[in-house]
Amino acid sequence: MINLLVISIIAALQGCLQINDLTYLLHHRNMNGQDYHLLKYILAIPWIIKPLWGYLSDMKPIMNQRRKPYLFINSGLGFIIFTLLSLFDFNIKTVLILLIIAQINIVFCNVVAEAILVECSQVHTQRNISIFFGMRAIGGLLMTFALDTMPIHRNNNQNKGFQILSIFPLLIFSMTFNLKEINHNYLLLHSAKKQIKGFLLDPTIYRPILFIFFFMATPSPSTSMFYFYLNGLKLNDDFFVSLKYTYSICSIVAIMIYYSFRETKFSTIIAISTYLYIFASLLSLLMITRINIQYNIPDYQFCMWDNILMQTLQEIATMPVLVLACKMCPYNLEGTVYSIIMSTINLGNVISREIGILLTYYLGITSQDFGNLWLLVLVCNILSQIPIPFIGAINEEQLKNKKKSWLKDDFHKIL
Repeated sequence: MINLLVISIIAALQGCLQINDLTYLLHHRNMNGQDYHLLKYILAIPWIIKPLWGYLSDMKPIMNQRRKPYLFINSGLGFIIFTLLSLFDFNIKTVLILLIIAQINIVFCNVVAEAILVECSQVHTQRNISIFFGMRAIGGLLMTFALDTMPIHRNNNQNKGFQILSIFPLLIFSMTFNLKEINHNYLLLHSAKKQIKGFLLDPTIYRPILFIFFFMATPSPSTSMFYFYLNGLKLNDDFFVSLKYTYSICSIVAIMIYYSFRETKFSTIIAISTYLYIFASLLSLLMITRINIQYNIPDYQFCMWDNILMQTLQEIATMPVLVLACKMCPYNLEGTVYSIIMSTINLGNVISREIGILLTYYLGITSQDFGNLWLLVLVCNILSQIPIPFIGAINEEQLKNKKKSWLKDDFHKIL
């Protein structure tokens, strides 16, 4: 139980970071759009190279333990960095360096938490995955509420956000003392290390990973839609704050919906939720072409409800992927394999955004000219259907058998 509590706190911290880290620099350091996007990619690198942290956690034990020491080190450093950022006004370069280090610390904590999550989820996989990512959504919701309602935030004192963030690494650090972890045999780890390549190159494993990548990498018009909301529809800051609230709430609702249908086949949930998401995304065409105004539907309300629907369906489509990733992980390689799959998701998201930006450029869409935005939305939705026919590449029964065959090797049984 204590292990699930620790990883839930780490998930909440991850949710808080998604809200706070970049918006602080953007709004309080007067960064231009180009510098902001560059910083965003730099801070995304630790998430893309998650397998490195997973490999260290799995294969390089400290004092014969694979999880606790890494949590101690990284949560302690995270607490120190966030505390420094909350107490002192550093220049932009120093803040950037500290944020990158803190990002690495949090990613490492996240990798360890996911490895523990996989270890704890051999029986109640859907339940534990739902709790973990539900806590991440709750963390984002709480941070948005705190920064929106505290007077100190309204006075543009960004340090308050880091004071709040510093609480989470401190909680992780203190609770790690009670984390339950068994000692691991170096011979078992060495044997597992030699078989990583063979495991990942098995068609039963790499085909689902490839499907996940292409499923996540289909182009997204999100960047252009953001500027359309901002410059085309002239929506104010209140709209974007409300959108942050709804995204976290939608994630929680989506997790509850998924959990209610957790026994449904993977392919069925993915197909239905994807096609419903495409339908919801196409509703944006009504707003882009201003048909909503003809029916007296205000832009604010149309945008809000359309985004609520899309975010909920997107989260429902993502949940079975996360559960599948958990089921694919073999014993003794939980951190490495799960990190590879999650990095595949993160890389797919980055490529999705970049393809969307590339299409935006070729269609002549700018931050002020949205004449071809309707075509971008249409093209992105058509391309997002391409991976669906290949969903048959994932055979859950074969995955179970593969994991059982892995367990038959005595070198991979935990003594």
